[in-house]
Amino acid sequence: MEVAPPADTRAGAGVVRAEVVRHHRVIEAWLRGEHPRERFGDLADPHAEDFTMITPDGTRLSRTQILAELQAAHGADPGLRITITDVALAAETGSLIIATYREWHAEKGRISTVVLRKDGEAPRWLHLHETALT
Repeated sequence: MEVAPPADTRAGAGVVRAEVVRHHRVIEAWLRGEHPRERFGDLADPHAEDFTMITPDGTRLSRTQILAELQAAHGADPGLRITITDVALAAETGSLIIATYREWHAEKGRISTVVLRKDGEAPRWLHLHETALT
């Protein structure tokens, strides 16, 4: 996994950057088939029970739907490399953090907005909205 230098140096940006990178390392390893199936919780647990995601085509997915898709996709992309760039803190208030980042899989890119909730030491993913980049 490649990670570009941080675009935002504010304190909350460090938390969100670390979580976005950590999460995508797990996704990358899962889709490559390198992350053990019995440790699916590493991928699933950071998602809040009411997690939602809007895909680049506008489809709204629940936590149950996206995790089912990910679980079925173990090892589906052995050569996958994910690059994360331009992580930027958009807002932070109370326990909520809103940030944007760019994610690249080969030539395909997307810009994402994520809403995280600070929950002890590990942020929880509440919502993710992805938009395709051309």
